[in-house]
Amino acid sequence: MNLVIIPYEAHELPSVWPYAVEHLQAFCDRSNGHCSIGHIHLEIASDRAKLWLGFKGEYCVAAATTIIELRENQKVLTVQHCGAKGMDGWKEHLEVFTNHAKNNQCSSIEFEGRPGWQRVLPQVSVVSTTYRMEVI
Repeated sequence: MNLVIIPYEAHELPSVWPYAVEHLQAFCDRSNGHCSIGHIHLEIASDRAKLWLGFKGEYCVAAATTIIELRENQKVLTVQHCGAKGMDGWKEHLEVFTNHAKNNQCSSIEFEGRPGWQRVLPQVSVVSTTYRMEVI
């Protein structure tokens, strides 16, 4: 069954949030406390972020959020949060995000991810690596 990725607006959040929360909570759980499901909900509800859901038939198998940022006179589409049952489908459907970026005059798409993404998406270049040191 094919994956279909659908964008949702803030006013649609009450009806689609139950589909998104499981996948986005999984992302939060991997973030070591750097994001919360409440903060993600607030970003979408206040129209600062767009919610994307991936469906296989009637089953939601993925959720992501994006924002558009202005950096040095260029717009960048940033994938902030992404959670899914497996990565299958996301790479084949990158054109959904690419088209959204183009429609909003973005010059690039950025996301943070684990090192394995570079193997999955060989067309991406590593711009930076995030390092974290806990202060005790």
